[in-house]
Amino acid sequence: MAKEKPVFNHKFDVGEAIGTPWGLPGGRNFLARIVLWGTGIVLVVYALFGRKFLASYGDLIAKTSKVEQAGRRSDPAAVAEMMSSMWAMMGSMFILAIFAWLVMISIETAMHKNLFRGTDHGAFPLRFGKDELRVLLAQLVIFIVVMFVYIAGIFCSLSSLLAQELWLNLAAR
Repeated sequence: MAKEKPVFNHKFDVGEAIGTPWGLPGGRNFLARIVLWGTGIVLVVYALFGRKFLASYGDLIAKTSKVEQAGRRSDPAAVAEMMSSMWAMMGSMFILAIFAWLVMISIETAMHKNLFRGTDHGAFPLRFGKDELRVLLAQLVIFIVVMFVYIAGIFCSLSSLLAQELWLNLAAR
């Protein structure tokens, strides 16, 4: 198996890493194309699905205001109605977030392909194929691992607090 030539032959530099998008082999033209196409796609998706989000968000604000004004005497049915509005808003926000995530994966992979392979697909450089699917799966696995560690940390913290409280209650007897 042939050893590949490293892309960078010098020590890692944070400033150079931050400036990498401006020094892509495709040039600033490539960077402008992926940013403009990515922004355009996200704008179209938000224009198509954003109305539902904004409508459900406005409904949530109105129902939340009504529940807050009632104070402690708020009707449980009104609270349930407010929560249903929240779930509707969260559903439409989830759709928007998934589309934005897919576009960002396509942009990130296009930049990596251009930087490491010199690949440029012309006027529309964004694709969604095997490479993009690998990036998606890698990001999803990393997200799941981070969330697992986060939730495990919360449970460990809560269990230690509960054990401490239990110990203090037993010691007080």
